[in-house]
Amino acid sequence: MALVVRPLTAADRHQSLRLGAEAFGGRPPTLPDPDEPDPDETEPPPLVGTAITGTFDGDELVAKAAVHDLTSFFHGQLVATAGIASVTVALEHRGRGLLTPMMHSAVTAAAEQGAVISTLFPTAPRIYRRYGYELISTITTMQIEAAALHSIPSGDEGGVSLRRATPADVEAMLGCYLLWAHAQNGPLTRTGPRFADPAEDFLDSTGTTLAVDAEGTVVGYCSWDRGTGYGAHVAIEVYDLIALTPGARTALAGALAGFGSVAGRVQLRSSGFDELDLLIGAGEQKVIKDQPYMLRLLDVPAALSLLSAPPGSSYVVDLEVAGDELGLINGCYRISVTDGELHAVRTRRRTATPVFTPRGLALWWSGRSTLRNLRMAGLATGGTDADPIFDALVAPRPLQIRDYF
Repeated sequence: MALVVRPLTAADRHQSLRLGAEAFGGRPPTLPDPDEPDPDETEPPPLVGTAITGTFDGDELVAKAAVHDLTSFFHGQLVATAGIASVTVALEHRGRGLLTPMMHSAVTAAAEQGAVISTLFPTAPRIYRRYGYELISTITTMQIEAAALHSIPSGDEGGVSLRRATPADVEAMLGCYLLWAHAQNGPLTRTGPRFADPAEDFLDSTGTTLAVDAEGTVVGYCSWDRGTGYGAHVAIEVYDLIALTPGARTALAGALAGFGSVAGRVQLRSSGFDELDLLIGAGEQKVIKDQPYMLRLLDVPAALSLLSAPPGSSYVVDLEVAGDELGLINGCYRISVTDGELHAVRTRRRTATPVFTPRGLALWWSGRSTLRNLRMAGLATGGTDADPIFDALVAPRPLQIRDYF
């Protein structure tokens, strides 16, 4: 029987939940009541901001993938992002090549709906490299001894004071987060259909502590979970520590150090480097968990148009992308800069240089790697004359991932 790849509807909900529980754990759903009427097969599943694609062998759902409608910050710009999640193939159907047509369908649909890039958290990175994704960063959980935070000099916090956040502070906290995220590559905007309840996103913890300046403006915050028990082995879990000023950072770090009498450790989410690293000594923290993050481009001209050229500069450079197994971005592209204004288009040229693989393009565009290093890794080839121009187009920004999906 021919396989069918299509979007899931409400009628597929039970099979979708069963397949998800099989792959990622949890209790499988109970069988549907045969006396209840079947859901309308045209009705989409009740997940706002998420589309789910499934592969069917007859009536059986044998594979699925979810695509979340997200927005990321890259290069100081908002970037429409298709977040791939919940990818699974039923145990008895693995090895049949089901993943490729399903990924092609899901990613193509996302591109047609305006997504410029696609990202995911892989359980097996090698699988997704076939489809042009490459590792650009991680969500890293760092463990810091409370004693290390105690050793941070308090100094002059610049009039910063601390108080507990309330629902009335959510808008100010989101504004603080967006100012921080704008200066990074990678973080989500925490807006849109997947973030419909900002209060839940920012206050769903034991407590959220605000750092406010002398005018009462929120210049940082820290959301934390106390956990249970007490002693040197107990850790305070910190989901966010966002600080826009040095005073906010030292004040929030000092507040966390105050837990030292009942909890000897603090676990902080970052991407392997955080401004807190500048305040504590080397070796005073360790990685206890890594969640890798991968990216690929879906709309190359739109992605290239987000880059910035030096003011007043004028030039034209070409590039080619080859080897995209999903067949979305193979071809040649031109970047034209006139008096510092950048435009990017797809061209009809048959060859251009440099030549990127989709993985190499993801690493270069995200700021993760230079062209020279991509060449040494075999992810870019061709002439090198324009390498300095290409690398100058990608201004260095920290790669910071905070939200798992």
